[in-house]
Amino acid sequence: AHRPRHRLLSRQGERGLTLFPASSLRRRLLLWLLVSTAVIGTVALVDTYNEAVKTANTVSDRVLAGSALAIAERVVVTENGTLEVDIPYVALEMLTSAAQDRVFYRVDGPPGRFITGYQTLPTIAATEGRSIGFADATFRGEPIRIAVLQRSASTGINSVPFAVTVAETTIARRQLTQTILLRSALRLAMMIAGAAVIVWIAVTVSLRPLYRLSDAIAERNPNDLHPIEQRVPSEVQGLVVTVNS
Repeated sequence: AHRPRHRLLSRQGERGLTLFPASSLRRRLLLWLLVSTAVIGTVALVDTYNEAVKTANTVSDRVLAGSALAIAERVVVTENGTLEVDIPYVALEMLTSAAQDRVFYRVDGPPGRFITGYQTLPTIAATEGRSIGFADATFRGEPIRIAVLQRSASTGINSVPFAVTVAETTIARRQLTQTILLRSALRLAMMIAGAAVIVWIAVTVSLRPLYRLSDAIAERNPNDLHPIEQRVPSEVQGLVVTVNS
């Protein structure tokens, strides 16, 4: 009158499998790998971007400083005590780049008296203990990087202080930053892809004992009550012990 108990359990088990389908261990591991690597990669890219900006500024600032120094070397004091400057072409030529950045300059005497150049070009005050300073600014609606060199020209009796300001647009700096960031992103993407392949292979190899265990159980006679003697990972050993019990 009653159906066998093992058939009820079997059907309940089938319903359980239908309600709770098994998820792939490979997908879980790959998902966790990709999510964690993406988070770490994002942090790494932000740090790389900051380092790229610092590197681009360091390289370009040296050229700006050299240009300002070349101009400062041509500042002289006239007989009436005023300052004159003959802007050397090479001072601005060294700032030219394939990015076609625009170059600006200005020379100011004491006390902040404009001598030559772009009069509306932003400048910065002298920093105590430093002869040259750098800053970011905007000129004519474009972002620029400026370098201000503080010097003095001697009259033989006293010295006349002056400031040389040299600036350039930041196209080349942005291109250099983007190049460094893009290369870092490509390397990170290759690393993620390589790690995913390694995890996929490692999981496949690690699951082989479970496949063998599954085959060994499937091949057994339903009346065979001998213990399962199959080598499995330690994480699954408890399951085998329970089944044998």
